Amino acid sequence: MDTALFVNLIIIAVGLIIFIVSMIDYAIAFAIFLSIYPIIYTAPVIEGWGGYNPSRIIVLLLFIVSLIKIKPYWQQIPFKGIIYSYLLFMLMLLISVMLSELPKETFTRSLIYLLPIMFYCCTLVVVISNKKGLRYIFLAFIIGFTLTTVYGLLEIIMQRNILVDFGIIVQEYEWMTDIRLDYGRITSFIGQPVITSLYYIFTIPAIYFIRKQYIESKLVKQFLLIILMMAIVCVLYTGSRTGLVGLVLLIIIYFALSPQEFNIARLLTICLLMIGIIYFIAPSGFLTYSVASFDISKPVTEETQNFLGRFEVTYAMLDLARENLLFGFGPGYLLKMKDAYGVFVEVAGMENQYAALVADAGICGLVTFLIFLITIFKASGKIRGSKNDFVKGWAIIFISIFWVLVTTGFTYMYIVTIVYDLIMVYFGIQIGLSYIESREQLLENCHYE
Repeated sequence: MDTALFVNLIIIAVGLIIFIVSMIDYAIAFAIFLSIYPIIYTAPVIEGWGGYNPSRIIVLLLFIVSLIKIKPYWQQIPFKGIIYSYLLFMLMLLISVMLSELPKETFTRSLIYLLPIMFYCCTLVVVISNKKGLRYIFLAFIIGFTLTTVYGLLEIIMQRNILVDFGIIVQEYEWMTDIRLDYGRITSFIGQPVITSLYYIFTIPAIYFIRKQYIESKLVKQFLLIILMMAIVCVLYTGSRTGLVGLVLLIIIYFALSPQEFNIARLLTICLLMIGIIYFIAPSGFLTYSVASFDISKPVTEETQNFLGRFEVTYAMLDLARENLLFGFGPGYLLKMKDAYGVFVEVAGMENQYAALVADAGICGLVTFLIFLITIFKASGKIRGSKNDFVKGWAIIFISIFWVLVTTGFTYMYIVTIVYDLIMVYFGIQIGLSYIESREQLLENCHYE
């Protein structure tokens, strides 16, 4: 049997089991899926079935169940404008599909944009409908993060990705042969080094929060500390400059938002630890290449061309977008053109989310997406003012991550990746905690009366 077909059948079988379990205990079912999502995210595509990743089918089934389960809570859920603003963005995508020269292909691509809101709704239902829901989600984070980190470390040691060798995971490029950094770039289960590095840096703060605020066992705390250190090493061995810069930004923003966490001793300890890991553990090729790529004062080299090439692709996308400035060409249209236009060969990579949105859905699509981002920031800012330390702490973690996500969006396309799905899970937790807090305050007021 073909490997791709065999792997997909196994994942679909697991998905059906998860779907059945969701009818009995939705929180457990979603947590199981969340724990294996990084592993099945890059399952091989069956020939002729491009875009139909089995993990997306599982999310869709869980989303359908969530729509049924969310109904009793709908009136009390705070910040519903988030959902409405994203639906407005999806409407702009639909208009761009209808006006596209490739309506069938762009419609298929546009469906992927539904994934973030599906993850958000599924998470929200788990948190608000089950007292143990948050515990299950946190456990899923730990399991998925641990497996992805340990496998990444094995990849560093072995300098090969066994699952890729067997065709169980697909990659757009054989990253282990990319020796421009003097070593093979790891991708763990996720299949692309930039996305892998961002998965690590966006999960590290969540695991840090869980370790600090939720875990009581000293043994588990020590275990998670080791995994966190391993994950930082894995970030370096993805060879992603975006990941490294994102990690530094994350630390800066977190301390800026958490004055109670800021003390010189702790900051110096973290800085020295980071410098030590980077200096003694990171391969020298990574640091040399990263520094050289930003030195554009010298004649064009392979390193600087890699950096400047991002600007060329961004300019090319915006230049083409002028032909359909209002509604764009439709989601994924440029990917169909990459063989005809040499400059768009790099569009299949991670270049600029916002320029890609202008090309995909025009100014209308970009504006509605920015409205969605602003809505998230406003809601997060209000929740950050919570008097509950746990709710406030998670809000600060989320805002730190979200700022880095939005900032690094100028260097890669994040909406249709596991990274954005994960962010929307975090946001679902945040809104769920806000809902629980408001209900508890209501009950306290009623009891007082």
